[in-house]
Amino acid sequence: MLEKWSQNLFDKYCENKLAHAFLLETNNYEKCYNELKKLLTKICEKNNMMEHSNIELMIEKEELPSLITIRSDGNNIKKEQILYLKDKFKYEPVYTEYNIYIIFNAERLNGPSANTMLKFMEEPSTKILGFLITNNKESVMSTIKSRCQIIKAIYKDDVNSNYFKYEDIIKNYIKILESNNDNALIYTKQILEEVLKDKFAIQVILEEIMNLYKLAYENNIYDNDLNYLLNNNSDKLIKKMKLTYNTIQKIQFNVNIEMLLDQFAIEMGKINE
Repeated sequence: MLEKWSQNLFDKYCENKLAHAFLLETNNYEKCYNELKKLLTKICEKNNMMEHSNIELMIEKEELPSLITIRSDGNNIKKEQILYLKDKFKYEPVYTEYNIYIIFNAERLNGPSANTMLKFMEEPSTKILGFLITNNKESVMSTIKSRCQIIKAIYKDDVNSNYFKYEDIIKNYIKILESNNDNALIYTKQILEEVLKDKFAIQVILEEIMNLYKLAYENNIYDNDLNYLLNNNSDKLIKKMKLTYNTIQKIQFNVNIEMLLDQFAIEMGKINE
């Protein structure tokens, strides 16, 4: 059985809605890579003539001709490694629907290698599927990041992330905000009471809410529990991102957090009207 994030990607593939490049942010490279291999096996199995076990074994051993895995050479990924990838992918994929690449430590793409990769990504092919893996999406060059759909492949057993510390609160809060009723004010006082005195926690919660609106704006929601965010039009999503950003900025000052979040909920309700 696939993890939730990889199952969502497989569903997108079955619907012919899969993008061509993904940035996987993870806190466990090994688990993420193993899950990615399971996903690729399932995708390849669906459309090839080989036995499932053969494809699975070839992917596991990194012997599939149409799959190239790149790891950093020293501290950085070298330009020559990307040139090799480009050269190999001039040819049609073997045994599979796509030529597939996986790049570990995508934040190590810099200088010449990043520029070469960027040119490669600027001319996407329907026959190429790419996955870049990082433990911190913010450390990946913005020009490369902007050409990828971002997926969180976070494993809670290994997590030190503040997002998962507040995941349930974040999901409940944004659902209440989207419901366009007075419950958001009640939620602030009741559910958020445990974190109201912690400015950093509130900032984390709002930053993740802003990121969810951004993902919805990019039509990049891969969590079925949050698909309702796609019901917002672009104008509303932009307004919600701006409101959330402005609220985050105000946290830096000496303000009453409860009053600030009350105002945030009220303004969000106006946008939803």
